[in-house]
Amino acid sequence: MEIISFYKFLTLDHLETLRAELLEMCQNNQISGSILIAPEGINGTISGRAEDICKVTDYFQSSELFAPMEFKKSLHETKPFRRMLVRIKKEIITMKMNGIDPTHLTGKYLAPLQLKEWLDHGEDILLLDTRNDYEVKVGTFKGAIDPGIKSFSAFPDFIEKHIDEFKGKKIVTFCTGGIRCEKATAYMVSRGLTETYQIEGGVLKYFEDTQPLESDNHWDGECVVFDSRLAVDKALQPTKVKLCYSCFDPLNEGFQEALCLKCQEVQILASKSRMETGQDKYLKNFEERRKFLEKSRAEKHWLSENNLNS
Repeated sequence: MEIISFYKFLTLDHLETLRAELLEMCQNNQISGSILIAPEGINGTISGRAEDICKVTDYFQSSELFAPMEFKKSLHETKPFRRMLVRIKKEIITMKMNGIDPTHLTGKYLAPLQLKEWLDHGEDILLLDTRNDYEVKVGTFKGAIDPGIKSFSAFPDFIEKHIDEFKGKKIVTFCTGGIRCEKATAYMVSRGLTETYQIEGGVLKYFEDTQPLESDNHWDGECVVFDSRLAVDKALQPTKVKLCYSCFDPLNEGFQEALCLKCQEVQILASKSRMETGQDKYLKNFEERRKFLEKSRAEKHWLSENNLNS
């Protein structure tokens, strides 16, 4: 199966009509995945057979509205999405900051191989990860700054806290496919951080361009992606990374459950609280959940430690 990711900032009107048109076009070509549209543009990741994906890319490239459109392609053995969704949103990447428009102001684009050259030669730069904390835990550039954010809408607050130390510095931002950096750098430049760059095409494009090289590409770990692959390595191949279904924190290798122990504790205590307040309809769910946890040796130890067997 072929997977393509794409985005474009542009002014879109008549979103309901556009939504119906995109959904019909994808369904008619047996495409699955997700596309977001908003007044500020379009953002999507979809998959299908190569010949069907080609029909979708032809649609965008022949459209007076969307052309030209850039696509990032990868392959996967199985279907990474269950269905096709086209959703209307307020933003195609949520920042919750009025007046941020990457079509008018954004950071300088930096070719992946140019960044590789800078890193090889020890260029005086700050690498700034714009992704969420759980993504950083899976992998990031060596020596990169982790903003420690739970969601992208917290990024402006991080910049405000560190703006004085960032002033006058050459900063290179990065994210999975580039879309978050469009807005991140737009905000940073608007706040006076004029020497701000973004990797053209994001980390996935960086992997693609540096993959043929034998030298170290300066990335440590893997990169989270937003489909059933969960993460890819430097060769853009799926890895064995597992993420908690609730908080998305990485799970240890060999861990068999869908939730990390922390989220299991929250779920069980919440269920037990509802039982104690007389909401008996939750009893069955709690008992089923406890039995589910007891299938694993690690969970049995955790249950005994927290006195939930009594």
